[in-house]
Amino acid sequence: GPGRAETPEEAVAYAFMGLADGASLVRGQTTMSWKETGASPATFESESSTAGRTYQIRFIVAAEDPCTYRITLEGPRTVVPTGKAVYARVDLARVTGVTVTDDAIKAYVAGDGFCETGSMNPTCMKLDTSDLFGAVDIEKHKATVAFLGTVCPARAE
Repeated sequence: GPGRAETPEEAVAYAFMGLADGASLVRGQTTMSWKETGASPATFESESSTAGRTYQIRFIVAAEDPCTYRITLEGPRTVVPTGKAVYARVDLARVTGVTVTDDAIKAYVAGDGFCETGSMNPTCMKLDTSDLFGAVDIEKHKATVAFLGTVCPARAE
């Protein structure tokens, strides 16, 4: 399976999004298979399919500083109406924990350092859950979150 994250951007991608090289997702009529194409910024590309329609999407996790990260989504206008959009922001200084549901399809984010954008919340609404785009290993996820605790010196405890 995918190895341990080497860069903080890769760790954010895994902890908050379930993204890693070789990660995959099958949920309902949607399948996604991820390939990492960059480490810093962390870039993950997927040949995806929903109800038989195939499309390519890309997530880019870029560090703004050691504590804050911007996650951008690029894809066809049927998936990303603007073609490219800020999908989420992470402020590690304001995240107090990240855990994964037993079925590993969502991450619970404690604190107020995670927000997502969307048609209903274009300005990045604080959320306490994040859909994962790839299956995660619970122990690897715990280790990744612990690593992120060393990345941001101002991290809330």
